[in-house]
Amino acid sequence: MTSEKETRKEKINAYKQMKHRAGVYRFISQETGVYALAASMDLKGIQNKYAFAKKNEYAGCVAVDDC
Repeated sequence: MTSEKETRKEKINAYKQMKHRAGVYRFISQETGVYALAASMDLKGIQNKYAFAKKNEYAGCVAVDDC
């Protein structure tokens, strides 16, 4: 059996081995048309962040289209 510490180390190593997709994304206000540009080294992480916020109905959350 592997210990919790070994399992954690394996998960950390697996995360470090993942290839992240970097890029630029844009949020557009549907009310005013004003937009904000941002960049991330992990676009999937940003997509997950806003999908989570939308799912949990956090205030100020915007609709996120699938990439």
